[in-house]
Order: sequence, then C-alpha cells, then structure tokens
Amino acid sequence: MKHAPLVSVIILNYNGLQCLERCLSSVMKLKYPNYEVLVVDNASTDGSVGIIEKKFPSVRIVRNHTNLGYTGGMNVGLHHARGELCTFMYGY
Repeated sequence: MKHAPLVSVIILNYNGLQCLERCLSSVMKLKYPNYEVLVVDNASTDGSVGIIEKKFPSVRIVRNHTNLGYTGGMNVGLHHARGELCTFMYGY
C-alpha cells in the first residue's frame, strides 16, 4: 500500500458554537486514513471549546488567550501541526 502522509486539518474557531459541531462532525467522516484534527480557539467565550472537549475527544485544541485574527490563529495552528501536509478551515 502506498504511504498516506499525515494531514493536519486546522480549524480556526472564535465563538463558533452555532456551526462548529456540524463542521467537526463532517471532518470526522473523512475517508482518508491518516489525519489529525486541530482546533485553534481564538479566545472564544461561547462555550464552543467545551463542546469540542465533550463530543470530539480526539480533536486537539490549542487555546489562544487573545483573538489573534485569521492569520495569527492559523500560524499558531501551523506551529502545532504534526502533519506533512496541512489544510485550513474556518469553523465559524
């Protein structure tokens, strides 16, 4: 079987409670055999991080203490990603 490189799916979240669960449910259905899901939280205050911890325990969460914006948040995600390849999603 051909090597399937690890892909890091980086999702940026800021108060995305309304759509984050749907987003993660969809990502977790990927058929690709080798991926990690990383949510970078930009200092949310809506409880969305708690939903991730409760319903998606395999998802890694990186918490920013302040909202770093899109570029800043994604750069934090890249820093924590383990994959050979990365893809970016916006969770809200």
